[in-house]
Amino acid sequence: MSSTALEEKETLDDRRSVAELLDSPRWWTAATLAERVSQWRRRGSPRRPFDSARAAARLERWKTQSAFANNPGLWEERLASAGIAEEELLYLLGESADEVRGDGEVPAWLETVAAAYGDGGQAAGFAWPPLADPERCPFRPLIEPLVEHFWSRLEEEARAILEAYPDAPFSPGIARTVTSHLPDHFASMLNRTLLVEMHILKLEEELKGDTPEERFRDFLERLRSKQYALEILERFPVLARQIVLRLEQWMNACAELFRRLASDAEALSWRFHGGRPLGQLVEVQGALSDPHRDGRSVFVLVFDSGFQIVYKPKTLALEVVFQDLLRWLNARGFEPALRPIELLDRGHYGWMEMVHAAPCPDEAALRRFLERQGGYLALLYVLDGTDFHHENLFAAGEHPMLIDLETLFQPWLSTQDLQDVENTPGAPVGRTVLRANMLPERWWGDRTTPGVDLSGFTGQEGQMTPRPMLATADGG
Repeated sequence: MSSTALEEKETLDDRRSVAELLDSPRWWTAATLAERVSQWRRRGSPRRPFDSARAAARLERWKTQSAFANNPGLWEERLASAGIAEEELLYLLGESADEVRGDGEVPAWLETVAAAYGDGGQAAGFAWPPLADPERCPFRPLIEPLVEHFWSRLEEEARAILEAYPDAPFSPGIARTVTSHLPDHFASMLNRTLLVEMHILKLEEELKGDTPEERFRDFLERLRSKQYALEILERFPVLARQIVLRLEQWMNACAELFRRLASDAEALSWRFHGGRPLGQLVEVQGALSDPHRDGRSVFVLVFDSGFQIVYKPKTLALEVVFQDLLRWLNARGFEPALRPIELLDRGHYGWMEMVHAAPCPDEAALRRFLERQGGYLALLYVLDGTDFHHENLFAAGEHPMLIDLETLFQPWLSTQDLQDVENTPGAPVGRTVLRANMLPERWWGDRTTPGVDLSGFTGQEGQMTPRPMLATADGG
């Protein structure tokens, strides 16, 4: 046997089995501080010999973070919130992975990992729906076994909902449709870690191929090995836990949406569609807002009848009152009249009519649009509104439309620069109509870069960010 073949055999022999990977104590190091403290207390707060040098270095990294370094007393508040003294935290930071695991039970998220990757085979690849753009997340093969796992559970949930609501306007197949935005959801989470892993293999000359594209495809094929995927996830247990958490939140949020749609279908028909049947749900556009409250976010639902509706997983009480205010202003002579948005508030969630962007048909309409824009600018100044950038304000013909009102009644910040909130008390900023972020305004600019205009009035696509953004190109 040649020396090269012998080295390859030794490398393969050194690889741990799937069972050994799943039994690794490293998974337990993904526990939160609160979980670590609770487990330690249950064990009677034992004090064994620990790696004091590593613990001290870790503690120093915590304490020298800018939030703690620049705010006297905040470190003590953080310790108090965790119910732990600094010397106890020092001990926990020096524990080994075996000590962290102790005799604790296998966490539920790790059981999910075992269910998805436990057979150690080659993943076939998830069948993404047509609306999805899988290339937005090139390293998706790593998580596709977990996507398959949660998609299957969501489809079961959809079937159960249809048993309770036989006339619900969707089929079990909608579970696959709502996976369409997951590549966008996970790209930023996976890219940096897996680029480093791929680069290491490249330096070690482990990747096959004569061109960068061929080596990239070889790495993606490696990710389809569940054993190799487990090796990566075991090295990065916090990443593994967060992937499971996000997918579980996505599944629960989608199941909640299905139940609410099934329950509200008739009300939606009468409020927004003139009493006509909605038709069957055929498209769900996700990732349209930042996730809040356990991963919930805004969805746009599209039915085969052509009807569209916006689902918001939060109370619309503020939006309802704001539309009433617009009607109140119109009734008292505001000209040209402002256009309210039709809503259905359900308490903890609500539905909003789908308003489509369109240009002004002529110069007279454009003039009315600008007059309305001025009215909104004054109104937002009175209501202390902020964050009406290009994604929260758009033109529906001659009507400016505000589509997210969560930043009304914002407190004043006594500082000149948002980055100096903690360090420069007493310096007023934003006490003009500029505070609404609706008028042209450059962000992140300096002497070498012009910055970016994100304003609701003139913000446009295609601007270059002042700082580089990680992206893949020509992956093959």
